[in-house]
Amino acid sequence: RHIKDGLEKIAAAEVVDSTKQQARQILQKISKVKFYVTDWEVSGPYVRKDKNYAALFDIPFAPEIDGGKNAKWRKMPVGTDPAQPWYLDLLKALDGGDQRVAYLRTKLDWPTDQKVTLKIGSDDGVKLWVNGKLVHANNVARPFTLDQDTATANFKKGENTILMKVTQNNLPWGASLRIEHEQ
Repeated sequence: RHIKDGLEKIAAAEVVDSTKQQARQILQKISKVKFYVTDWEVSGPYVRKDKNYAALFDIPFAPEIDGGKNAKWRKMPVGTDPAQPWYLDLLKALDGGDQRVAYLRTKLDWPTDQKVTLKIGSDDGVKLWVNGKLVHANNVARPFTLDQDTATANFKKGENTILMKVTQNNLPWGASLRIEHEQ
């Protein structure tokens, strides 16, 4: 915030036009804020006999029922790879396994009512709810890459709850969430 205030003063000050232009360009670049959500709780894994990841995608487990009040939640470890601190490694956090699902939950305090863009990466399928409303669903088996899916949601001023369901076929299992918004 302090940098932005300083740049706004430069852009308005009696300085050389090239300096004003540089300040305006930097302000334009930082006006689109992007950040990864890294503070999560995790619940799971959840399995159902004779059901694979694709079938589990549509089966509601405790975190989806009654606001998750009967689910057992624990702190999700922050990304341990310094090159990818935003990666939520469910395989490591939940001691492996195939043909299962896990849920991630977080609460964000938002400064104003605002439409946001959510960039989701997942291995494998993913469902995403914001304040109890399903905003994205993709039942797929795939490797993780950043920003594979995009969704939009309306955040309200104050507390917003995000719930993410991630299916596991086999091998790696994880997710990431990035929020974009105009300031």
